[in-house]
Amino acid sequence: MTKLAVFDVDKTITLFPTWRQFLLLATDERRHRRMRLAGAMGLAGIAYATGRGTRTGVKEAALRSVLAGRTREDLEALAERFVNDLLESGLRPNARRVIEQHKAAGEEVVVATAAVDLIIDPLCEALGIETKLCTPMAWEDGVLQDRFAGPNCYAEEKERQVRKLVEERDGELVAFYSDHISDLGLLKLARRGVAVNPSPALLAAAEANGVDVEDWNQ
Repeated sequence: MTKLAVFDVDKTITLFPTWRQFLLLATDERRHRRMRLAGAMGLAGIAYATGRGTRTGVKEAALRSVLAGRTREDLEALAERFVNDLLESGLRPNARRVIEQHKAAGEEVVVATAAVDLIIDPLCEALGIETKLCTPMAWEDGVLQDRFAGPNCYAEEKERQVRKLVEERDGELVAFYSDHISDLGLLKLARRGVAVNPSPALLAAAEANGVDVEDWNQ
């Protein structure tokens, strides 16, 4: 039986949400690009908050405003630069140690995250993680499109994909790590669920649901 240790990424392995920071890097400090990004995310965010939009819609609005139409070569180089900075100063201090502990125990380490594959692929390569469940970008003829190629790997969709992977591996979810209440179902499903530097909502729910709490900044 395959034993799987699954990690969320944003604010679990990393100190901050990768999507927003990558978008800011992609504006290249250009004022008009940042204004366009702020406007797009603001309108989409209002639609989401009032029930007329989705989280995917918010992400795709940002994608359209500063990334769509750029070449794969350009964006992969930008992602490599972003990930190099992450590896230097953007990971929680204990994240690598915990990942390596699971590898040493002979368990398969997996990331399951709403973050995009453009960032997750080079990050996982650097961390020695082969299995990735994430949000896929859409490309045509080497140019980024204005939509995602698959579902946003968040909340119920993330849980669906993790459950499917466990079933395909005929495996066991021995550990799941996350900072966010949206992953409570997976934290409860795992043999050991760990709330890593949790959001206030997850911290409140952790004790009642048998979820451990750890500080990976120490």
